[in-house]
Amino acid sequence: PIYIECRRMSPFSSRIKDDGVVLDIMIHDIDIVLKLVDSTVVNINVIGNSIFSKRDDLINAQIEFENGCIANILASRVSQNKVRTLEVTQKESSILLDYTEQEIFVHRQSSSESQLSPGSLRYKQESLIERIFVHKDNPLKLELKHFIDCAENGSQTKLAIKKELNSLQIALQILSQFKSGRQ
Repeated sequence: PIYIECRRMSPFSSRIKDDGVVLDIMIHDIDIVLKLVDSTVVNINVIGNSIFSKRDDLINAQIEFENGCIANILASRVSQNKVRTLEVTQKESSILLDYTEQEIFVHRQSSSESQLSPGSLRYKQESLIERIFVHKDNPLKLELKHFIDCAENGSQTKLAIKKELNSLQIALQILSQFKSGRQ
């Protein structure tokens, strides 16, 4: 990927008291991004704010990778709408995944043409949009089923655990930058 944008936004809920958005919801996108990019993180920039609580209610983290990919991850509890999306930009396509609707769209540019003649300028761009069929299911149920399978059959490898710890380490770096920026 060249660029990845993740957005997890929802309205504030006073029932959530123990974690801010980084460890509660952003960590899922960090994990996904690290699996998609498979390159070393070289820089992280963080901005955020505490709006309704003393915790991280709104965080935007930009992660730069050694291979040149940039990931922008937004996690928010201050939105009026619930949004859960992932967009991956590649040289030949753009993939949009909507977690809430459980839909995937692949956008490809098929052709473009421009014409310049005296007194007129024309431009035409055509693109192809594919909708990928997704078997809709309950994500929490699938996650718990996977966890039970790992516990019963030992299918979780040490390599996978190491990658999960890397996601946590990145999340803690983001949280640390946010906290140091507030002082």
